[in-house]
Amino acid sequence: MQFIKMSGMFGVPLLILTVVIAGLIIRGAMTVKKKSAEGTVFSILFWGFVAAVLGFLGQCSGLYNGLTAISKASEINPRIVQQGLAESFSTTLWGGTLLLISGVAWFVLRSVGGRVARS
Repeated sequence: MQFIKMSGMFGVPLLILTVVIAGLIIRGAMTVKKKSAEGTVFSILFWGFVAAVLGFLGQCSGLYNGLTAISKASEINPRIVQQGLAESFSTTLWGGTLLLISGVAWFVLRSVGGRVARS
């Protein structure tokens, strides 16, 4: 729960995308032998890219808010700045991980689906 709070306003959409991607991967694995699975397989990759872009936008938003707060502060503690900078990467890492998982799932499901279709 703390990780979602660290992700700011982008935490909830990334959590929803995590559930959607997991559901699509499960659905794709269950229907990999059917022709209708091709749309599911490509949607896994699409939502992975959406998660990566959302993670990048989350980092940009966090950096902007952090730099705005720093510019208004009279005194700056380097440790707090360092923690804020490290925290800004949480959404990028989350979105990038979702993209990586989506890409691997897309590749595996497409490969297995292609072998089934050729048989």
